[in-house]
Formats: sequence, C-alpha cells, structure tokens
Amino acid sequence: MGTELLFSFSISLLGLFLLMINAFKYFFSKNGKERAYQIFSWYLVFTALTETACNIMGFLQPNSNLFLSHISLFISFSFLNYFFWLVLENKFFRKFIPIYFVLVTAIVLYQYFREPEKIWVFNLFEILSISVSLIVYALVYIYENLDKEMRYFHFAVGLIVYFLCSSAIFLSGNLDLVFYTKPVYLDVWIFNSVAFLAFQYFIYKNFKILNDVQRA
Repeated sequence: MGTELLFSFSISLLGLFLLMINAFKYFFSKNGKERAYQIFSWYLVFTALTETACNIMGFLQPNSNLFLSHISLFISFSFLNYFFWLVLENKFFRKFIPIYFVLVTAIVLYQYFREPEKIWVFNLFEILSISVSLIVYALVYIYENLDKEMRYFHFAVGLIVYFLCSSAIFLSGNLDLVFYTKPVYLDVWIFNSVAFLAFQYFIYKNFKILNDVQRA
C-alpha cells in the first residue's frame, strides 16, 4: 500500500471509529425516547455497518467497494428523509418529502434495472438528487429554528458541509481521475475523508446538546 493510500485510509478509519462511537452513544442512550432521535440512531448504526464493510473491502481489494456507495447513499436517503419529515414543521416539505423519496427511489431502481452496469460507476442522478435534497432539508431545518432551541443544529451543519464536499467529488463523473491519478487522489479523497470526519465530529457534539436538553 502506497504512502498516499495509507494516509487516506488512516483518515477514513479515524472517521469510521468516530462514527462507531456516535452510533453506540446515540443507540444506547437512555435519553432518546422521541421518534426522530430513534430514527437518527438507527441511521448511524446502519451507516456504521456499511462503512465498516466498505473499509474492509477497500483494504482487501482496492476499488472493489464502489457498489457499497449506492447502498450507503440510499441508507442516508431513507433514514434522513424520515428524520427530516419528523422534525420539519413546514407543511409543503412534510408533503413533498415522501413524494420525492418515492419518485427518486423509483427512478434509480429503474436505472439499475435497465443498466445493471451502473452499479459499478458513480450514478450522477442518484448523487445529485439525494445530496441536494438532504442539504435543502437541513437548510430548511436551520431556518425554521433560528429563534428556537435547535436540537440538531450541529448535525444539520455537518450534513451540509459533508454532502457539499462529497457530491462535488463524486459529480466529477470520472472514475479513473478519482481513483487512479495519483496527484488528484491525494487532493480529492483526503478532502472527502476529512469532510466525513468533520461530519462525525459535529454529530458527536450534538449528542451532548441533546443530553442537556433531555435533562433540562
């Protein structure tokens, strides 16, 4: 394993480690009785399982784990759509979220049914439709709660930062450029790993806030 790959993999493992801590803390917390909190906890658990499998496959056979990116993205889309449907108050978005989820899921599944080879490449429609929607939901959540107690503020900010970064990388649409060109490899994937690490740090900080709110 080259120095660049080893460094990137180390950052990725650090992000995975913090994700596991977050999943454990949220899932086993005695304070999480509300539905949104439970859905968020399950999101972290399933993401941790997927990311663990992704890192193991990537270590044993680099570039063999691309299909897991579709699974990881769909897990985020499923759980976080439900999460934002629970926490958002805007009537338009509460009607829009389930319709949009069904529509995007149907289109993506149809794409893979017609062209199974898409499983092994970046699906630009999937990345853009999911990333943009989650970023918009997070922005709406922040806007709705500007003058209120924002229980998931740090998570929303972390989500925006991470999905902006990751979608910009994936939307390059060039698998060879992203995975194999050494000068670009360090620049691109280190940013993605660092953004994921920052995302998990925001989620970690959010746990303390939720606990303080529950005790108040």
